[in-house]
Amino acid sequence: MNFMNRFFHSFVIVTILVFPVLFIDVDKAIADIRIGIIESFSGPLSQLGKDTNDGVKWAADKINSEGGILNQQIHFQLYDYQTKPRRALEIAHRLAAEGVDVIIGPYGSRHANKIVSDVAERKRIPFFVSNSNTDFIFEDDNGKTKELNFTFRLLPGENYASEHLFKYLTAVSENANDRINSFALSWYHPTFDRLAYKTKTAAKKYGIQLVLEHPYEHPLEPNWSIYLRRARQYRPEAIFQFGFIHDSTTLIQKVREFAVRPKAIAGCFNSAFSNPGYVKKKENLFLGCMDINYWWNPKVVATRKLRKEYRRKFQKEMSNIALLTYTAVHVLRDAMNSINTSDPQAVAARLHQGSFSYDFLAQREPIKFDQSGRNINAEVVLLQVSNPDVFVIHPDPFAETDPVYPMRW
Repeated sequence: MNFMNRFFHSFVIVTILVFPVLFIDVDKAIADIRIGIIESFSGPLSQLGKDTNDGVKWAADKINSEGGILNQQIHFQLYDYQTKPRRALEIAHRLAAEGVDVIIGPYGSRHANKIVSDVAERKRIPFFVSNSNTDFIFEDDNGKTKELNFTFRLLPGENYASEHLFKYLTAVSENANDRINSFALSWYHPTFDRLAYKTKTAAKKYGIQLVLEHPYEHPLEPNWSIYLRRARQYRPEAIFQFGFIHDSTTLIQKVREFAVRPKAIAGCFNSAFSNPGYVKKKENLFLGCMDINYWWNPKVVATRKLRKEYRRKFQKEMSNIALLTYTAVHVLRDAMNSINTSDPQAVAARLHQGSFSYDFLAQREPIKFDQSGRNINAEVVLLQVSNPDVFVIHPDPFAETDPVYPMRW
């Protein structure tokens, strides 16, 4: 073996091609179990893409050190789809042509998720929608649930999340004898249109009035001034924000600047309000903010070990996005090991038939995929920023501290 071959076989290679792709060690001679990751590694969602990468690398390094899957090593490719559905389509076809064993991602576009799912179904490649809660990909043109054979989602869907946002926040406010009765809602259009619609529908069930809404189209430069001037006029008791890190951060900055004082500010799968590393970096900016999210179980030793392990490996705090992709790779490993093959059709069948239990998840029952590929036992928790860190405040089986409600201004 010459010097260049030794070099390529000994180190992880990262380069950006015209496509672009972050290309990591995919020589077919040595890449036994190959995972293709489609995420945004540039632009406003780059942090989430990095967390996805960390989760896969973390799982792959750990599993490989233990002998791999079926005595084969895991190798992975990272593709930057730049939050563009057409690019996601191109990448999905390329991964299929290269013969990857599984695809993970993408986050940030329900249309990109739908496109990748369609390719995975046609090409018969297991596809983990690890970091998205969209129900769009599981519906036909008439909005009815359809069966998917190769698409799998760990997170609960939009209906469940919006319902539990009100269920949990109502419980917290009623326990404080100060029930929330009105709210304002802002969201990034069109990405969170469906979640916003589901939220407005759920609000009616709980008798909570929507007094102000604000869809916006430019997450890097949202104009919050008009919205918050109206918020001072209508005085909503809660503000809900469905967006990404940058726009949610600027909203909280402006809320404080405009002296808007709601009893609660909450997101739904909003990393700005629930990414421990980001929250700590912003010090006291997000104190009191809440988020509904899929999470880890803070009460078990396994979770404390994982957070310590992640901190040691990456020199930062573990995020739920990193844990989700870490979990997805472990589900893949357990499915393949249980049937002693990496054949895609056999693996997909096993994912539908089996159940996968990990005590570090805030999920009381094992991961179990229905005929559409949705994790029917997925749960969410209500989180709150304090100290500053992120803590589970509801429901009781996972709560690690009492909520601070109303918010302290």
